[in-house]
Amino acid sequence: LDVFRLELNAAKEEAKAMGVRARVVSGGGDGTASFALFIIFAALRADDDRADEGLADAGNGFIWSDEEFQACFPALAQLPLGSANDFGNTLGWGRKYPGSQTFRVSASQRTTAEGALRDWLAAVLDKGAEVANFDMWGIMPSAGEECCDFKVCDLAGPRGHDPKVMVDGQRQLMMKEAKTPVPMFACLYFSAGFGAYMTARFQINRRGHPLQNKFEYARQAAGILAEAVPPQLNRGLGGVQISCGGKHYFPPRGEGEGEGGA
Repeated sequence: LDVFRLELNAAKEEAKAMGVRARVVSGGGDGTASFALFIIFAALRADDDRADEGLADAGNGFIWSDEEFQACFPALAQLPLGSANDFGNTLGWGRKYPGSQTFRVSASQRTTAEGALRDWLAAVLDKGAEVANFDMWGIMPSAGEECCDFKVCDLAGPRGHDPKVMVDGQRQLMMKEAKTPVPMFACLYFSAGFGAYMTARFQINRRGHPLQNKFEYARQAAGILAEAVPPQLNRGLGGVQISCGGKHYFPPRGEGEGEGGA
């Protein structure tokens, strides 16, 4: 991280001199984008034991001030190399790798795959390219707490339309311990309930092409609607509470608390 930190600081100063914002190109899927941003935050984390090396705390836990983060945090360009590429597509960078095939420009002209990739990179480096803000979310400790009390696991089971296995005469979901997780924050959507269960089933059956993945999502959704609720799952989101920005978000406030919710 030390070398990357030096490059970030150098890019910040060079971009300021040019009157632009530095760029970071992340090649991969949705998870790669989240991990790329985590690495940037990790590289900029303060360490007062190394203050003489430029790692003094700027007052927010990082070596850059809040003003520097706002003005100089590098813009992320997501090169779509994953199997779904939802994040890259949402930001306008495309759902398919631009260098993978020939793209039609007009009825009489085509660019090669190399040319399409060059055009993509030129758009990233364009000083006039629009820079858009987006929110990030993460699983954080409650106020006053130092750690989170939750378990990290993956849905196990066979590939196919139904991951459940027979246990004690009943078809049940099986879980496995997740691989060592990176700090939990992400750039994209947060799923709970039906959406989370569908996504977990999809992960077992992930395909190599975005269109195939769309069909797989539909297949898993249909399978969930046709089955009885497995004993490992609650009905609805009973017992789950979500806070956002210090405010209660889920379950919705009831009428007795002043407002209804949906």
